[in-house]
Amino acid sequence: MIEAWRRTAEDCFTPEFRAVMARALGASAVAFALVGWGAIWAVDRIAARWEGWLGSAIALLGNMAALALAVMAFPILARLAAALFADDIALAIERRRYPGDPPGRPESALEALGRGLRDAGFALAINAAALPLYLIPGLNLALYLAINGVLIARDFHDGVARRYLSREEVVAARKRHRGILFIHGMFLSMVFAVPIVNIAAPILATALMTNVFKMLCRDTKKGLGAGVNLAL
Repeated sequence: MIEAWRRTAEDCFTPEFRAVMARALGASAVAFALVGWGAIWAVDRIAARWEGWLGSAIALLGNMAALALAVMAFPILARLAAALFADDIALAIERRRYPGDPPGRPESALEALGRGLRDAGFALAINAAALPLYLIPGLNLALYLAINGVLIARDFHDGVARRYLSREEVVAARKRHRGILFIHGMFLSMVFAVPIVNIAAPILATALMTNVFKMLCRDTKKGLGAGVNLAL
């Protein structure tokens, strides 16, 4: 487990990886600007229908709410950007760490966007449903780590594994290694909870799960013999 994090930390400082991260964060920033501008534009249009102090109050409060919404949405936008650039992230690590392995199958931008929207939406819905329990001291931290440990492990493992395996094999691999994946997911959920850092967290999670997947596949092959079908 520690080795996977060590490798990922080293990978983050390579020129290839930094270039991918810059593109992904740039895409997130553009999306953030568009969401913020769109929300403020809509508020201003609504406020323009009212005159005097009421219109000014609607504009002020609405713009503050629009900005808060955009800020809260930024980690989700970063998660979508990570999905769009997942193949580039995985390819950069493959070339550096695993040059002898066959490259993974790329995913179309439409497929990546759909997967990113589905995963981000599901994670948002689950956390929103658990929000009342997050207000209970003592339970909130454990519950947050448990829920998001499972979600992050599933989303980012499957996002990487689908480059090498069929859908059925992806599910089987996740179930086979659910314990170690959950531990990685819990540590990643701590990274996702840190403001500012969580902007780059989805990219880090994709890089980490690429190393984790490759290492688990090698361990599985050693344990089960050459007959195991892991497309590596």
